[in-house]
Amino acid sequence: MDPDYRFSKLDDAIQKMATVLSDLSKMLAVQDQRITQQEKTTDRLTALIEKRDDLQERKFSDVYETIEREDDNLLQKINDELVKNREIACVNHKELKEDIRKQDQRIGRLEKLVLLATGSAMTLGFLLGMAEKYFKFFGG
Repeated sequence: MDPDYRFSKLDDAIQKMATVLSDLSKMLAVQDQRITQQEKTTDRLTALIEKRDDLQERKFSDVYETIEREDDNLLQKINDELVKNREIACVNHKELKEDIRKQDQRIGRLEKLVLLATGSAMTLGFLLGMAEKYFKFFGG
């Protein structure tokens, strides 16, 4: 075989390999560009997701703080009402106790009057009964 022919074939092979290598380089560049674009998109999406997570976390935090604050306010109102009602109950208890004491005094006075009236009626009845015997004995 002729050496020129071999070199020619070798040059053709090298030229085809260079073309394939050039095409491969172009394909790799396109793929690299696509991967870079996907990474940028992924980074932007990740940043957006993190922003939304932070926003949600702040909103939930605000909601929890509001709930906690309202819970504390309600508990304070309940405690204030309990104290107020307890004070009212104490005043009412004292008033009722005083009213009961006054009623007991009135009942005691009425019992004395009833006993006095009963005793007086019995004494009067006894004296009238004795007066009849006295008039019979002396008068008649």
